[in-house]
Amino acid sequence: MRGWLQRTAPPAIAAPLLLGTAWLALHVPGLVEGLRAQGLGALLALPGMTVLDLAALAAASAALLGHPAGIPASAAGPWAWLAAAVLLVPSANLAALVLLALGALLAWRGSGPARWGALGLAGLGLHFLWLRHGLAAQASIINWEAWAAHGLLAPFTPGLVLDGNVLRLPGGHGVAVLGPCSVAQSLPLAVLALLVPLAGQVPRHRLFAALTLAVPLLLLANVARLALLAASPAGYAWGHGALGANLYGLACLLLLQGCDAWARRA
Repeated sequence: MRGWLQRTAPPAIAAPLLLGTAWLALHVPGLVEGLRAQGLGALLALPGMTVLDLAALAAASAALLGHPAGIPASAAGPWAWLAAAVLLVPSANLAALVLLALGALLAWRGSGPARWGALGLAGLGLHFLWLRHGLAAQASIINWEAWAAHGLLAPFTPGLVLDGNVLRLPGGHGVAVLGPCSVAQSLPLAVLALLVPLAGQVPRHRLFAALTLAVPLLLLANVARLALLAASPAGYAWGHGALGANLYGLACLLLLQGCDAWARRA
């Protein structure tokens, strides 16, 4: 039976197909909703995902697809067909659990870069569950970011008021720091996008050094972005729109590329 399954769907095909289907199941509902509401213009806003989402997905997919020898034979076993059956249920939470479980299992049984690719995809499933069910834990991080943005902007903006996660100017302009603008949601993706390509490619101390460099830089970059949003209505309109959000994501991606290059040359 197992031999027939593996001939029908070889591991190098079954694993990426199942993991990719699970990832799509997380994001297709948001994309469809965005297209219905905004038309093709919704594609610019990347509904339900960000540039860092795509970067983490690309890093994990490249590691998995580029090293099929590291995918275990069990990836085409009966449990894989069971996972495929679960994905027929229209539930983003179930899809996230499948992505997390499949990725973790493949990482445990796999080898080489493919193991890290599977682990990266498992991380994307865990990240989705964190977005949906970790709001209470994210609140303290969000409040810290609002405090840090206030500290950065206050010397240049007399009368700026901080109330929890809300920054208000005397003229009436104000912004509330929410989950999608917080590193509580973006930082895990950035770590995955940096970790997966480097793991196993550079010594552990270089990998640790790259992460130690990237994390505070990303924290500072997001605090600066929040300060820009709070500084004026024009800053908010530019920085919070699809163009500003995507440019910020690309800036973070360039920062990650710099840390990656530094780790490889160190």
